Amino acid sequence: MNRQIILTQLVTTIAGLKRRIRTSDVREDASLADDLGLDSLDLAALSSAIRHEFNNLDLAGWYMAVASSGTDTVGSLVDYIIESRSSAPSQRSK
Repeated sequence: MNRQIILTQLVTTIAGLKRRIRTSDVREDASLADDLGLDSLDLAALSSAIRHEFNNLDLAGWYMAVASSGTDTVGSLVDYIIESRSSAPSQRSK
């Protein structure tokens, strides 16, 4: 699965979390909390959706690393998904 496919899936998923978020708002440099206004409940819903879409991928480690530094961007999440999938042996064949 390439970066653009993952990004497209995330854009759709994130935009579906709140009515006020348009797909055009979900850019790679957009912060989930600051720019898109996702709160803890939204992040829990996003985590659940990602876990479902990407074979039980857990976002806790990613979020702990990026939340305090202000790098909780859509792009950093895409990077995390790509890195996690490439390091998981069972994901390579898909």
